[in-house]
Amino acid sequence: MRKLFELSEQEVALLDRVKKEQELGSEVAALRYILCRYQEQEDQKELIKEAIQTYEAEAKGFHERLKWSSTMAERNTTMLLDVANTFLFQQGIEDCIPVEDIESPVLARSRDILKRKLAHFKQQKDNRRKG
Repeated sequence: MRKLFELSEQEVALLDRVKKEQELGSEVAALRYILCRYQEQEDQKELIKEAIQTYEAEAKGFHERLKWSSTMAERNTTMLLDVANTFLFQQGIEDCIPVEDIESPVLARSRDILKRKLAHFKQQKDNRRKG
């Protein structure tokens, strides 16, 4: 197909620059090169857009679970602090013994139970990925 176009001096200069930089044989080849690169950019934009949509769809559940977990952890921490504070007042305990100095056997056992529970959940997750 044959078309006639009117171009400004700047547009012609751009065509000449592309022709020279890309070592093309004509202004038509330079124009085709520019059009091809434009189409590649549009295709890349579409691929990026699709990738973002896929990520958002997959990550939505994760973000919701993370938000819920954070909220629950905050609530549980507040409740445990209230319980500990009440216990300390009722028992008249005023001294602080950091866990790093001496750990109660109950805390050590709780830590071990939590490790095993987390390992179990990780194994289930790994099994679901494999299966």
